[in-house]
Amino acid sequence: MLLYVHRHPNQVGNVELPQGTVTYAHYWIDRPYNVYHWVEPDGGTVAYYVNLADQVTITPAAVAWRDLAVDLLFTLDGHVQVLDEGELVGATETLRATVTAIQLEVLKRREAIIGEVTAATARVRKALRQAGQAKRN
Repeated sequence: MLLYVHRHPNQVGNVELPQGTVTYAHYWIDRPYNVYHWVEPDGGTVAYYVNLADQVTITPAAVAWRDLAVDLLFTLDGHVQVLDEGELVGATETLRATVTAIQLEVLKRREAIIGEVTAATARVRKALRQAGQAKRN
């Protein structure tokens, strides 16, 4: 997991990301996606952004993956936005079929993925708070 703090407001799809939004970026080498859990500075979830990807590599120096263009945006009201489908224009039939299969898998497992990511984010937030308290003591 990597952590990013947004220095400026941003918008992705129909989701507003205020300045200070924290991205908890979850990566796996054995899954065809990455998940960005967007959290407000006060700890409330903004949304979940799922980047369809493959060829993920994780080393101490870097995280890299092949972006498969299509992304899914899960909002708290239960809506799903499919983003960047137009980037598949001209892609091979094999790549389009791969992306479609991954997209269907993620949609089928949406609640489990969100639950897992939310729990992992909560563990990291707790550890960071405890580390901050220990540093002050």
